[in-house]
Amino acid sequence: MAARLGSPPLLLADDVVHEMDPGRRQAVLRRLAASGQCFLSATHLSQLGSIVEVAKLFHVKHGQVEHEKQ
Repeated sequence: MAARLGSPPLLLADDVVHEMDPGRRQAVLRRLAASGQCFLSATHLSQLGSIVEVAKLFHVKHGQVEHEKQ
């Protein structure tokens, strides 16, 4: 798809790692990190592992979106 469109697609992943074991979770997160543009939601930041070191983080609370400073 990226070759046809000239840029990678935008991937939206809503809490996909919540029920995964740690090994599968890290494998999925590595693939997502390499996929280009990705919006990934999680209920707990700890579920995202080392991807948080290279990601822009946002926190949604009571319908308000705030940029997390790292």
